[in-house]
Amino acid sequence: MNLSEAIVSILVKEGITDAFGIPGASINALYAALEKQRSKIRHITMRHEECCVHAAGGYFRASGRMALALATSGPGATNFLTGLYTANIDSMPLIAITGQAVRPQLGKDAFQCVDIAAAARPLAKYAVCLVNPDTAVDDFIVAVRKARSGKPGPVLVDLPLDMQSIPVDF
Repeated sequence: MNLSEAIVSILVKEGITDAFGIPGASINALYAALEKQRSKIRHITMRHEECCVHAAGGYFRASGRMALALATSGPGATNFLTGLYTANIDSMPLIAITGQAVRPQLGKDAFQCVDIAAAARPLAKYAVCLVNPDTAVDDFIVAVRKARSGKPGPVLVDLPLDMQSIPVDF
């Protein structure tokens, strides 16, 4: 099983039934895993990344259930920030996953390689970039649990493209 398939399996086990997102090159491996579970997690394609997070927050307000927001890297990811702040200030738990450049490009000003986890930390309850294949599954589980624990809030998980297809123990 690869990391994307493990993440989607965790989301299903955690009761996530709806996702709001915009596919793009740096998140397509996760979308492929999501497609395999489309009978369990419904995807609604949005027209702007900020709307993905606001829709996930609105979904929580209307249903009381946590939802998923998805976007690609670079400006797609940075467009999540306002929605993350709103969800955090209003105590709305949600999972936001952004695609990212491959790990060797991190920190090198590569095309659409923004340190979105660092940018989101002051605005979200928790933000992490999954870079270690040995801990990635556990790190994702921690993020999901943080969204619901204590004062609920949004978590952002940044997922490098090479990590999305890496084999993991799950």
